[in-house]
Amino acid sequence: MIDLHIHTNNSSGTDKIEDILNKAEKLKLSAISITDNENIKVYEDLKNPRIRNLYSGNIITGTEIKTMFDNIVIDILAYDFDYEKLKDSSIVDSERIRLAQYEYLYNYIKIGKKLGLKFNEDIKIKTYASQDFYDEVIKYKENFDILPELKEKNEKFFKVTQRNKKSPFYIDESIDIFNINYIINEIHKCGGKVFLAHLYQYDVPNNDYVEFVMNLFKTTKIDGIECYYNNFTKGQIQLLISLAKENDKLICGGSGYHGRYREGIELGVGIGDLNIPDDIINWVK
Repeated sequence: MIDLHIHTNNSSGTDKIEDILNKAEKLKLSAISITDNENIKVYEDLKNPRIRNLYSGNIITGTEIKTMFDNIVIDILAYDFDYEKLKDSSIVDSERIRLAQYEYLYNYIKIGKKLGLKFNEDIKIKTYASQDFYDEVIKYKENFDILPELKEKNEKFFKVTQRNKKSPFYIDESIDIFNINYIINEIHKCGGKVFLAHLYQYDVPNNDYVEFVMNLFKTTKIDGIECYYNNFTKGQIQLLISLAKENDKLICGGSGYHGRYREGIELGVGIGDLNIPDDIINWVK
């Protein structure tokens, strides 16, 4: 069993890399990948034998990167790249990402004040703007009457505010992200592979996910698709595997583990029954 979609506290997760490796070892996962958002710092940490030796399995370099396709903000997963070649690329520039998140946070604070929400305005970026704002405003019960969206889990809160064009919190993220073909080229130059992440999380017109995927395959040099994910049904998994095989694309999969930020999603098994076979990573060098 493997897990190729894991986040640490370097991005949107809560676990340190040591905690992840200890859990992966206990679960006897044969391979993992840390896919922090636009961030590959963890692979510098993994040069330390004291840390790396906590886990006996294979660690595949990885990262998750935000981009756009067909006017929809999506995420792509990059794997098996040369860390030393990629670490100075603008697509994993953590300072650029941090500054963008502060701009997003300023928008949350501005709109929050207009709505009359109660919160401490001195919020700092610890993870992401939506997460940090959410963590602050849920401290005050009166805010739930003003902003019903707070009743959602933090991940859903992000989707119904920042990603929702009908929300006063909506942000046009396209101005802060790189073109998908540029990202793919950057990863390919470093010897890596690129996959579409968690397809069914996107608001695709008419829910025509097959057409969306086929257009992506035809118009980009993307290498594959994440066919296994924590909330995919068995039918969805089989459909994606079929699409990948029919179009000569590669397959990956992971739990989307974020630690405490995604309650109920566990390393390796997702929401409980995720079982990603080892043999799908025949593309790893």
